[in-house]
Amino acid sequence: MIPPTLTIRQATEADYEQLCDLFAELGVGQRRERAQIARLIAGPHSAIYVASEKDARILHGLATLMLRDQPGMRTVEIGELVVHRNARRQGIGRALIDHAADWAARKGGELVGGPTWETYRALVHA
Repeated sequence: MIPPTLTIRQATEADYEQLCDLFAELGVGQRRERAQIARLIAGPHSAIYVASEKDARILHGLATLMLRDQPGMRTVEIGELVVHRNARRQGIGRALIDHAADWAARKGGELVGGPTWETYRALVHA
């Protein structure tokens, strides 16, 4: 269970700077373009969920989600999952994955493992 001062919500374009800070913690290269983030947030087949303070705009983690239609199957993959290094071991990663599974179900799909699914599983079971 996440701390009572936090909530999981969908990201907004106003979160852009903090999203970039969290993406940087993944160490995956250059800064994301604002338009790329906006497409993920607004797209009917994608979403970004964040863990944020209820009374402030401080972000503690994020998960990017991608809906994929394949023959006979609709799936949702977590593209990236990161929890700020100062907020780990509080249940935030697990809460983000739970919200990803709920989003997948609302979209008529199933949450499946992406290329680093074992990393996510290790994160939430550590």
